[in-house]
Amino acid sequence: TGKREGVLQLPRSALAAWDTAARTANIFIIEGDTARMRKVTTGITCGDLVEIVSGLKGGERFVTRGSFNLKEGDRVTIAENSNSRTQIPK
Repeated sequence: TGKREGVLQLPRSALAAWDTAARTANIFIIEGDTARMRKVTTGITCGDLVEIVSGLKGGERFVTRGSFNLKEGDRVTIAENSNSRTQIPK
């Protein structure tokens, strides 16, 4: 097995919708206190993690749970948690 550096991964629970055949998903990005839907391209999965090939940059905040209740432009509150993976490292 090989090792790849710099791979962005999200938990499956962060995907609001996922088309595995088309390798695309919708996620909610947090801009200030507002949820914005964004389409991303997915790659390899490993357990609960899904590789994000394009559409997301390091450092961006995203919704990890409850996105099925969100719609574009909804206001959100960030819940800081030591176990949370709400931000991708830069």
